[in-house]
Amino acid sequence: MFEVMIFVLIISFYISLALAIAMFAFRVFLGVSAEINWKEKLLIIVLPLGFGVFMYVKNAIWLKVYRIAIVALLIASFIASLFLFYGELGL
Repeated sequence: MFEVMIFVLIISFYISLALAIAMFAFRVFLGVSAEINWKEKLLIIVLPLGFGVFMYVKNAIWLKVYRIAIVALLIASFIASLFLFYGELGL
């Protein structure tokens, strides 16, 4: 049972890493494909925490996909942080 817990925690770390990279790639896709000027395209890509996506992307479907990805990243990151806390406590 202990090995399964460690396995899940490590896999959740890799999932959160992959989701973060995928979300950045999605922001680049949204910035390139948007029908706006180049400054707003750059802000979609560069602004942290997805502020550019929520400010300049008007397509409701893409915003819903991005929100779902944020929730998935939050859950995976929380589970991955349990692995770090476990390592710090030395249990």
